[in-house]
Amino acid sequence: MLKIKSLRRANEGGIRYDVKSVRILGKDQKLPFEQSEKLFKITLPSKMNHETPICIEIDVD
Repeated sequence: MLKIKSLRRANEGGIRYDVKSVRILGKDQKLPFEQSEKLFKITLPSKMNHETPICIEIDVD
């Protein structure tokens, strides 16, 4: 699980992030996420290869 405070739903100095989707870059696998007033949370799959770095693609409106 990843928690990102800077992408929360609250107004960040005039910027409001509306996340549409989250996925692992290069794969067609959407990741479940939760966006609240306090934080933005991404749940990663339990079966992942942690030997190589991954990039997460976050689509915002």
